[in-house]
Amino acid sequence: GLGATWFSEPVSRLFLALFLFGLIRTLKRGSRLYPILSGFALGYAFNTRPLPALAFGVCGAALAIWHLIRSPRKASIFRSTALIIPPLLIMIGLTFAWNWYLTGDPLKSTHNAAQPYDKLGFGRRCEGYDPDLENAFLFTPKWALERIWRHTIPCVSFNALGWGYYRPDLFRSLRRCAESVVVGLVIKSPADGEWVTLKLWGHGDGSGQVQFQRRGDETSPGLTGRAPGFEAEDGKAHLWMRLIKEGDLFRGMFASEGGEPIEVGPTRVKLSPPLEVGIYAGVCTPSGRMRVEFERFTVNRASEGDLASDEFEGGLRPVWRWHREPRKWEVSGGRLKLEAERRANLFVEDTASRLYQLSRSDLIDVETEFEADWRDDSLLPLLRAIPLGLPIALMLAPLIHRSRRGYDLFFLSLFLSTLALYSFFYFEGSTWGFTPVSARYYAEPTLLGIIPLIARGVSLIAGPIRRIGGRLKGGSKAVWIALLALIALGLMANTVHTYISFAEPFRNWSDVYQKLPKLVRERGLHNTVVFIPRTRDAPLGDYPFKPLDEADIVYFKLGPSKVWKLMSGDWREVYRRYFRGRRAFMYEGGELRELDVTSL
Repeated sequence: GLGATWFSEPVSRLFLALFLFGLIRTLKRGSRLYPILSGFALGYAFNTRPLPALAFGVCGAALAIWHLIRSPRKASIFRSTALIIPPLLIMIGLTFAWNWYLTGDPLKSTHNAAQPYDKLGFGRRCEGYDPDLENAFLFTPKWALERIWRHTIPCVSFNALGWGYYRPDLFRSLRRCAESVVVGLVIKSPADGEWVTLKLWGHGDGSGQVQFQRRGDETSPGLTGRAPGFEAEDGKAHLWMRLIKEGDLFRGMFASEGGEPIEVGPTRVKLSPPLEVGIYAGVCTPSGRMRVEFERFTVNRASEGDLASDEFEGGLRPVWRWHREPRKWEVSGGRLKLEAERRANLFVEDTASRLYQLSRSDLIDVETEFEADWRDDSLLPLLRAIPLGLPIALMLAPLIHRSRRGYDLFFLSLFLSTLALYSFFYFEGSTWGFTPVSARYYAEPTLLGIIPLIARGVSLIAGPIRRIGGRLKGGSKAVWIALLALIALGLMANTVHTYISFAEPFRNWSDVYQKLPKLVRERGLHNTVVFIPRTRDAPLGDYPFKPLDEADIVYFKLGPSKVWKLMSGDWREVYRRYFRGRRAFMYEGGELRELDVTSL
C-alpha cells in the first residue's frame, strides 16, 4: 500500500514521519521547535489513524528512555522531550472532544459508532452500519496468530519492494486454485437489472461457500453470504441446488454429495417479467481456471409452462440462450461441460457465462446438479513466491550483524508493535490479496521501519559482493557481473509482471467510473442528475466542488447494500428534495436511461 492514496494512509504516513524526524532531532540537541513539532504530528496522526500512532508513540517513548539512560545529558534530554507532551495532549484532547460531540462518548470514534462490530477484540465481527451477526465472521485468537504468517508477513514483504508473488492463503496448501470462482442458479429480470441467485463461491485456498443473494446484496432478510452446513475443500465441490420463486418470495435449497438438503431464505424481491432463468459459471479474477460439469437442469414447476428441463443428452435444447458464451464448452456424456471465462462474476455486475431460458411464470421451481473444479497443479505461483523471502532476509541482516545498532531495533519495533495491535482487529486488509489495498494497514511501519532496515541490509551485503568481485579476474569476474545483472533483471521483471497481474482487475474495475462519464459527455448532458443504484461507486461530478444549485452534473448513489444505510433507494424522493428542475437519468446495466420527472 505504499503507493496508495486510499483513505487516511498518506496523511498518517506524513505526520508519523514528522513525528520521528522531530523526535530524533530532539534527542540530538535540536531546536526546541522540534519536540513541539513531534508532539503535534503524533497527535494529528492519532486523530487520523489511532492504532499506528499508538504503536509509534510507544516505540518513540522507549527510544527516548533508552537515550535518557545512556546519555550524560539526562537533564537536557528530559527537558527537551517533555516539550513533546503538551501539543500531543492538546491534539488527543481535540480527538476526544470530537468523539464526544459526535457520539456522546469521548472514547467512541465515529467509525465504531457507525459500525459497532468492526472493532478491536475477539468475537463476532462484521462491517456495515446494520450488523448481520448471524453471518458475521468469528474472530478468534487462533485465527489472529495464524493470519500473521499466512497473510500479513508475506503481504507486507511483497509490498515493501514488490518482489515475489502474494495471494491470500499462499502457504495454506501446495495446490494452487483460482482465486475467486462462482457457479450456480439465477433468476434475472432484464427490465429491472435485478436478480436472485443461489451460488457456490470458491476461493484461492481451495475453500468455498454457498451464498443466497440478490444483486449486490447478501444482508437483507433471508439472504446470506455464507450459508451454514457447507464448506468446500481442496478446490472442488459437487452440489445440488434448487431455486424457488413464488410470486415475490424466493427461497433456495442445496446439498453436497450424499448430504441432507439445507434451506436458505426466504427473501422478497420484485422482478418484472420476462425473466431469464438458468445456470452460470465464471472466474472473477483475471487468472485461474475452473471446469464445471452440469449434470442436468430440471424444471419442477413453471406456472406458464414456458420452461423446459434438459438432461444434456446429444446437445443443448433450442430453448436455451447464452449470455457471454464461453469459448470452451460441449455437451457430452450426459453433461454440459465448460471452462469458465475469466473476469466473470455475478454479484453487482452480470458478467458471468450464463445459460438461460425466458419465462413469464410467477411460480418457478428449478434445480441443477454440478461438479466444479478450480484447482491448478502448476507450481509456478510457489516458485514466483520465493523472492518474498529476500526482503525479510535483508530486513533481518542488520539485526544479526555485529554492527547492530539501537536504531535497528527501533525500526523493527515499529513494525512489531503495529503488528501486535492489529492482531486484535479482525479486518486489517492482508487477507484481501490485492495491492495496494492489501497492506494499507501496515503502510506506516513499512515505509518508516521496514524499508530503512532493508536499506541497511543492502548496504551490509554490498561490501562482500564488491570484495568477491574484486578477487575475481578475467572471465570469472565477467561471469560474476553477469550473474548479478541477471538476478537484478529477474527481480525487476518479477516486480513488473506481478504488479501488472495485480493491476488487471482494477483496469476494468467498474464501468461506473470508466463508462458512465464518457456516456454523459457523448450525450451532451447539462443541468442533469444521474442516479446510480445498488453501489458505493460513483464518478466525481461538479458537486461538491461547486454548490449544488450551481453544479452542472451531479452523480447520486441510491444505496449500496442495505447494511450500509447510506442513501435513500427512492430516486423520486431524492429528486423532489434536491433536484427539481433538472433532467434525471438512471445508470443501470451499462445503460443511461432518462427518467420521467414531469409529474414530480
